[in-house]
Amino acid sequence: MPKKPDSKYCHVNAFVVNKKDGQTFKKSFKFKVSEQLTDKERWEKILKAFAKRGVELELKSWRLS
Repeated sequence: MPKKPDSKYCHVNAFVVNKKDGQTFKKSFKFKVSEQLTDKERWEKILKAFAKRGVELELKSWRLS
């Protein structure tokens, strides 16, 4: 029987708008997250990682699947 992985991936899309010319840039990120964490704990870790790098984030919406 194959071993169940102890981590999974979280995909995040980010959009940045240039104020000068209105161009929108999209980037996608993939994070490896532990299966042991709850959904809330995963998002807290992601937000803290950005905050440590000086990026201020606000979680605007979320959906349970």
